[in-house]
This record gives sequence, structure tokens and C-alpha cells, in this order.
Amino acid sequence: PSTPDIDVTSPNTFFGDPNAVAVHYAVTQFYDYLLNVHDRNSIDGNGYKLKAWVHYWQNWNNAGWVSGHAIFGDGDNSTYTAFTSLDIVAHEFAHGLTMRTAKLKYWGESGALNEGFSDIFGTLVEFYAEPACADWLIGEDIVIQNGKIASRSMSNPKDANVLNPGPNTYKGENWHFGGGDQGGVHTNSGVLNYWFYLIVNGGNGTNDNDFPYSVAPLDNNANVSRNKAAAIAFRSLTEYLSIFSQYADARAATINAAEDLYGENSNEVNIVRDAWCAVGVGSCLQNDNGLTISTPNGGETWQGGSNKVVTWGSTGNIAQIDVVLSINGGASWQSVVTATNNDGAYGFVVPNMATTQALIRVSDSNDATVYDVSDAVFTIEACNVISGFESSANETCVPQSLDFTNTSVNATAYEW
Repeated sequence: PSTPDIDVTSPNTFFGDPNAVAVHYAVTQFYDYLLNVHDRNSIDGNGYKLKAWVHYWQNWNNAGWVSGHAIFGDGDNSTYTAFTSLDIVAHEFAHGLTMRTAKLKYWGESGALNEGFSDIFGTLVEFYAEPACADWLIGEDIVIQNGKIASRSMSNPKDANVLNPGPNTYKGENWHFGGGDQGGVHTNSGVLNYWFYLIVNGGNGTNDNDFPYSVAPLDNNANVSRNKAAAIAFRSLTEYLSIFSQYADARAATINAAEDLYGENSNEVNIVRDAWCAVGVGSCLQNDNGLTISTPNGGETWQGGSNKVVTWGSTGNIAQIDVVLSINGGASWQSVVTATNNDGAYGFVVPNMATTQALIRVSDSNDATVYDVSDAVFTIEACNVISGFESSANETCVPQSLDFTNTSVNATAYEW
């Protein structure tokens, strides 16, 4: 049959088909994500009924979107288990969203964009529904082949530990130039995936064109940054892209979407441009401004409550600096100082928070795309000795003796 024709039913609230239950759960999360995050009622904006066909073919290592519904194989239990994980199910229904908006042709670059947007929204649904378990891998819950961790990686498309490594640079290493896989749709999607990862998380390096890049996240708060990136991706897909769009068109679409949402010449627009530059799409504006942290740069141990100095070097014309601190390896940031003069150093009192995952980030106050982060985490040790003294009187108006009692915890030696 061309459409699912057997409903999964139960005479009570228990359903004995785990694959059907898993897909049904994921479909509800996908629908809720579109409605609650993007104010869209299903894939067509008008309550389209989302249908899924489970146990499609025998031992089928795939899932897909065909004829207005999604199909999910059970896997061969060697390379894959059943294709019913949250990100995979959301990925397939995101193809339905694409087919009712941009209608990206499933071939070549437009097909790679089609696949990339499905990876993006599959991952966003994972962060929406199960943030504690979410990551930047695709299919990590269904890949069981020895030595492999997932089907694809958005944070590192070239990762040899995934089943399908792809490029992180347009027409760079791992780019698929042949006709197989519909012109490389599952491979060349890596460029869009990495672009999206960069605008959410930031990153720096040198791409396959030997171009050094440094991309700031859309916001220092990881959740806010991800939501901004989601809004840009959704608007570009639903308002600007069309059936034959190529990577150059995706660059223009996302810049237009960012301008619509955050204003022309906003930091968000600049970050979108910088990320496209990082993946080798479009022209790159040269900026001589640069920052390099000297201390702390990884491995140090700072004491909470102590006075410490952040130091950095700079190039170009940077007038003022923002300094932020993370105690969770960069997942979130808290301000140390905003718009301090670029003197190469800033002293502050270290907060009394115990962590082995501290990072410092310095950035240009006028251009968040110019920044540097500690090369590695450092340690902050929190104070656990509380010292204090209590006097026998709160005030005195005549000469008299006052007695002080040691009320310290763990403090046994002290001096006046």
C-alpha cells in the first residue's frame, strides 16, 4: 500500500508496540514545538494531520517522507536499531514542513539544504522536548555499529566516528560531487549543519579554504542563542527559500531573516554572515581586530573571593571590552564587566563558586564577533571557612572594655 492502512490500537491505555509508541511521542513533540515556538499549527499552518507508518519494510535501515506522511524502518539490528528516536522522527516530519513552505527540490544543493533543515529542526525538537539529553548528533540513539556514535554530527561534520562524515566547508573535504545519494544530499548538508551550530555556539578555526574564522554565538546565553538561531532558520525556510535554492540563496535568505528579526547591521546579522564565511559561502569581510586571552588560559586554580586579573592582547582598533565568566564549560555566561577600557587587563573579585569548568571570554564591546575564550577550563575553589567575631556590646558611649568571642567555623588561629 502507498499509505498506512493499519492503525495501532489497544483496548486500554497500554500499547504493546514500542516503535509505534516512540514515534507517536516524537510526533506530538514535533507538533508542540512548531505551535509553541513558531506559532505554526502543524506543517501547513492549518492543522495538517501528521501520519506515521512504522515497521516499514523488513529490517529497513532508513526513514523517509513520502506522499504526505512519514515512514520508519525497524533497522537491521547490526548498524541501526529502529528509526524511532526523537530527532529522527522530527527530522522526517520537518521534510513535510519544507515541502509545504520552500519546497526545496531533493537533489544537489537544494536537496542538501532540505536535509540540513531537517537536521536543524530535528535537533531543535530534541532540545525543546528533552534538553537534558539533547546534543548535536543525528541518530545517536539508533546507531549501534561498533565504533560509530551517530549517523551525522552537526558540531563536527567531518567526525570519522559517525557513519556519514560530511564537509564543514562548501565544496571542501568530504564534499560529494557525484550523482549518488541524490547528488549528495545527506553528505553536503554538513555545511548548513555546521553553519547553524556556529551561530548557536560560536567557534573558531581555519576552514578548508585556509581562511581563519572566529564566530560569536548569537547570545551568551545558550538557550537564547539557540532560540534566535531557530527563528532565523524558520523564517528563512518559510519566507525566503524556494524550490531550486542553492547555498548562496540560503546565505541571502538567512541574512534577510536576521535583518527582519533583529535589524540591519545588528550583531545577529553580522554573526550570520561570519558563520557563512566560516563554512566558505559568500564573501568575507576582513577585520583586523582581534583578541587573545593570556590569563586565565586553562589549568589555573583561582580561589573564590580572591582578587584576580584577566589579561589579554589585542590587534586593530578595539576601544572597549566586555568580560564574561562561565562556570559550566561555556554552557552559560555571567557578566564580569561591560565596556571597560581596552587596557589589556581587568581585575575583579572571583565569585565564591566551586567549579572545575571555568572559562573566561573577552569580546569587543562594539562587535561581538571579535572575541577570545580561554583555551581550556580552569578551576575555582570556593571558600569553606567562615570566620567572624561577636562583641559583648554593639556600641559604647564611655570608655569600657569589650570582649570578642570567636564565632568562626573551622578557624582556630587568628590575630588582632
